[in-house]
Amino acid sequence: MQLKIREATIGDIDQIVKLDRKISDQHHDIDSYFKTAADLGEERVRDWLSKTVEEEDSLVLVLEGEEKLDGYFVGVIEETKPFIKPNKEGRIATIYVEPEWRQQGFARTVLERFEGFCSDKDVSTIRLSVHSRNAEAIRAWQSLGFHEYMKRMRLDI
Repeated sequence: MQLKIREATIGDIDQIVKLDRKISDQHHDIDSYFKTAADLGEERVRDWLSKTVEEEDSLVLVLEGEEKLDGYFVGVIEETKPFIKPNKEGRIATIYVEPEWRQQGFARTVLERFEGFCSDKDVSTIRLSVHSRNAEAIRAWQSLGFHEYMKRMRLDI
């Protein structure tokens, strides 16, 4: 099967939430700071996704399989803080691809679409956050041209 990527609709929300539960568990496996899917307030995720799908400054894409969605991507354009040069930047909020579809070009394709989306809105920077222990994701994003520019730190008290 070839990759079939399209813009998400409100009708896709239930399937995207199922995929989001998988990424929640992945994040929790890396770091217990993150909630498991069982602990996640699914309704909050559903509300956020519903609003985001309809937002003018958001791009939500899905990887459509034969019988279900096999991946999704959420990119948003946000205002930056006053001390940042560009007034707005794109941010990859989340992405998930089922293991059997990884390394098949989904991330590259959605990034290209998001770059075009940002460019059309005069946004010239895209950022993302990736856990420092997620070596696979770090390598993937670096292969697509991303580079580290800041360290995010936390203190558990």
